[in-house]
Amino acid sequence: MGRQPVLCGLRANGEEFPLEASISQTRESSGKLYTVMLRDVTARVKAEAALEQSREELRRLSANLQGVREEEKTRIARELHDDLGQQLTALKMDLAALEQALSPHVPQPIDAEVAGRSRRMQRMIDSTVASLRRIAADLRPVMLDDLGLAPAIEWLAHDFTNRYGIAVERNIATGPATLTHDAATALFRIVQEALTNVARHADATFVELTLLATDQHYLLRIADNGRGARRHPGAQEGDGQSFGLIGVRERAHRLGGAVQIDTAENDGFALNVTFPLQAVQQEHTHP
Repeated sequence: MGRQPVLCGLRANGEEFPLEASISQTRESSGKLYTVMLRDVTARVKAEAALEQSREELRRLSANLQGVREEEKTRIARELHDDLGQQLTALKMDLAALEQALSPHVPQPIDAEVAGRSRRMQRMIDSTVASLRRIAADLRPVMLDDLGLAPAIEWLAHDFTNRYGIAVERNIATGPATLTHDAATALFRIVQEALTNVARHADATFVELTLLATDQHYLLRIADNGRGARRHPGAQEGDGQSFGLIGVRERAHRLGGAVQIDTAENDGFALNVTFPLQAVQQEHTHP
């Protein structure tokens, strides 16, 4: 009859212990005969409790590591953007000022080779600044903290299209609710990981990105028209997934969310994440 609920038994010394009971019946000439089998499952219950505790500890460890990584990424992104970016900009301004200062004090125009080197140095500085901004944005986009989730996702989708030439159709309606810092970060990282997987594995030409707020839930869906993946009969939801998708599941679990994957060979790949609104919405305190 399948897995039975665990009951509570009582030993002769008064100690309670978990047990399972199963009932079978046979028909005799005098009527039905019932047989009850009682099994002591103390060892199994303890092992299951220890396993669940270990899983919960791993989830807490994973959440803590993700938090530490986000803090470190934010710090490095700020230092790259504020310190190193400003120094490179100042270097470019000094180089331009030096070139202007030399011109009036030389008997003839600056040598063509020197002028060429100056222009190449300026272009190299411009390229370095652009790379620096891109790396800082990948680590932690400033607009996620300054402008919020929706503009950050818009920027992410636009940057994805510019890099890989894959069109992204956006349908973002987050509503008036203000997300917590952790929720905004989790949603942004899930979108980032999903788009990264599309670029690496999907061989797609189109992505549909939907983020909607309902009365009860936040709904996130990233679907592509790529080659998809074959789902084997009896496969579990997490079987064969990359560490990126495992990270998506852990981020969702941390906020009480659920992840569903819809895919078939040569029929695209869709990632659906649902969060309860009360878990991601920032509480407003009234004075």
